[in-house]
Amino acid sequence: MFEYGLRLPLHPFVQEFLFRTGLAPAQVAPNGWGVIFALAILFWLRARDSEEAELLDVDQLLACFEAKRIAKKPGRFYMCARKGADGIVKGPTSIKGWVRKWFYASGEWLAKDESGRSFFDVPTRFGNLVSIRPVPELTQASFDTLKYYKEHFPRGRKVGTLVTDKLLLESGLLDYNPAVRPIESSRPNSELGMPSLLPPPFPLTLC
Repeated sequence: MFEYGLRLPLHPFVQEFLFRTGLAPAQVAPNGWGVIFALAILFWLRARDSEEAELLDVDQLLACFEAKRIAKKPGRFYMCARKGADGIVKGPTSIKGWVRKWFYASGEWLAKDESGRSFFDVPTRFGNLVSIRPVPELTQASFDTLKYYKEHFPRGRKVGTLVTDKLLLESGLLDYNPAVRPIESSRPNSELGMPSLLPPPFPLTLC
């Protein structure tokens, strides 16, 4: 999962996704994380080049993709494109053996606001997927972004070419540099006060 974009401490965008779906970080397959971060970066690239485009928030992520159970892997989920978002991101091939790869970790692993609070309560144990109802609707800006990529990249953009340290950093998914437009949380009325440098990574409890 770290190879496909997940970083510590967990970004507010990631915290909100896990909070709203009820999933612990390790319940999402590595290629699922790749799809999530690739889509976020695609939206950021489009917003960088077009004033009418918008950054991806969790509402629009859930409008584009849904978490689905992986057959024969209890408690694990992959990201499946909803109608209209298919073909945008070309995910990595099936990654074998990731379910058995565990390590113990602990510590402060959630990014926090200026008051020292995490942005969302993230599950630390495996849980049931929370039904997203009603499913958020695509905004016109998101629809236009998806249309743009379908027209210019009909075969999709590969996760491996998008989820790089350089693009994660520039998009605001690695640090919280106020000089860049970060990927936004859609938390109502939240003020995402962010330090200018990424704190050193802390261990994470993955179950």
